[in-house]
Amino acid sequence: MAARWARVASVVRGPDLAEIDERRWGPGGRAHFADPRPGNFPGRAARRQAETEPPTGGGMSTQPEPEYEWSPEDEIDFSDPWIAWNFGTRELTEEEYERCKAVYEADYARWAAAEEADKQYAAWAKANPAEAAAQREAAAAAQAAADPYPWGPRPEPEAEAG
Repeated sequence: MAARWARVASVVRGPDLAEIDERRWGPGGRAHFADPRPGNFPGRAARRQAETEPPTGGGMSTQPEPEYEWSPEDEIDFSDPWIAWNFGTRELTEEEYERCKAVYEADYARWAAAEEADKQYAAWAKANPAEAAAQREAAAAAQAAADPYPWGPRPEPEAEAG
């Protein structure tokens, strides 16, 4: 009876808390969960540095991996005036500034118009709930008619063998 109870109890009890934490956080535990692991991507700058180093013969290098510290310049083209304006990385020429300002103002105007249209529709839908529901159903039906298969292009049927 004791042996049978031990078998049943081990299944019901489950793994120890230490084993659960090991599965969840890895061998270093929760404190070292985000530490770099072998095979992690070191970043583009580390790859560029490795490409410029002369080869040291065949096989694996015994030199430690270079420390890599990410900076925005690795990912973003700061020569673009729009990015330079948003990040404040350099002074813009008067022409670049005016062009960026015009794009920003046009984007803001589109956003403000869309916000106003949303507010007007919300007020109308609140005043006319039946019409709004009918309009939403009609829009959903039109979208379903335009794309009856929502998971992309419908697969071609396979040809019957035989």
